[in-house]
Amino acid sequence: RKACKTHSMHLSLLGRLWPAPIKARRKAVDKLGERLGELHDVFVMRALLVAAGEPLGPPEDTRLLRKLLKRAEKSLSKTCLADAAELFDDSPKRSARKLARKARDDLAPPHEEAGPVAA
Repeated sequence: RKACKTHSMHLSLLGRLWPAPIKARRKAVDKLGERLGELHDVFVMRALLVAAGEPLGPPEDTRLLRKLLKRAEKSLSKTCLADAAELFDDSPKRSARKLARKARDDLAPPHEEAGPVAA
């Protein structure tokens, strides 16, 4: 989750220079960060359910909550892993090279055709 937030901040800096292609990736990274935060919340709640002193109540009273949290954890884990695999499928070096190549192509001044000069 922390790495997603850091990457989002890096994209924010790049987005000021090159907004169009960065915007979509930043939205996807932010969405993954939010889902990872939700998954963390589920882990915390599940830990509270099994904590000494039963702060959320006895097991017979929290059975449904345990089932729902387990289902949410499974779903969020699957979604987060798929999203992360899609976003970070390349190595950092390869991603940087692709980004640099695309930036050079997109940010380069248009080439003027050298044609005959009319007098």
